[in-house]
Formats: sequence, C-alpha cells, structure tokens
Amino acid sequence: MAFHTYSFIFGVLPACYLCFLLAHRLGGWMTAYKFLAVASLAFYGQFSYLLLAILFASVAANYLVGELLIGLKERRRFAGHVLLIAIAANLASLGYFKYSNFF
Repeated sequence: MAFHTYSFIFGVLPACYLCFLLAHRLGGWMTAYKFLAVASLAFYGQFSYLLLAILFASVAANYLVGELLIGLKERRRFAGHVLLIAIAANLASLGYFKYSNFF
C-alpha cells in the first residue's frame, strides 16, 4: 500500500489519526508521539524487513548524533562540523536509496 492509494487515504490515515487523538487524550503528547512512531514503523515494515532495518539504523544514527551534539554545547565550532557531516550523510543515504535502483 502506498501513500497515494485510496485504501491508505480513506482507511489507514483516518484510523491512525483517530488513534493518535485517543492516545493524546489518554496519555498525553508523549504517548501520542510514541503511537505515531510505532504506526510509522509498522507501515514501513509491511513492505520489507530490510527497509525497516535501514530505517531503524538511520533513526539510531541520528539519535546518537543528536546526543553527541548536546554534549558538544561548549565546543560550538566542532559541533557545527559534526552537524554538517551528519546532514551530508543523511543526504547521501537519501540519494543512494532514491536513485540507485535499490528496489
């Protein structure tokens, strides 16, 4: 199922939105965000476990870079270089998976 199909637009999207609102009402914003993360991973995981592994690796790498940047508050110049490298790595992986006929 792709994002532009009727079954996604009129089925999955409204159901996910209603569950997001319910999660927010019952548990607050963090619960709603966690639900949305799990729903996104489930949606991507239905296509391929390889895609899910790549997404997990990307999220983990970005989280670790974010933690590193928080620790480098005092060394702003070095933190800027780390940020530029992280952005370049994200753009390179996006370009690879988009244009290299990965599928």
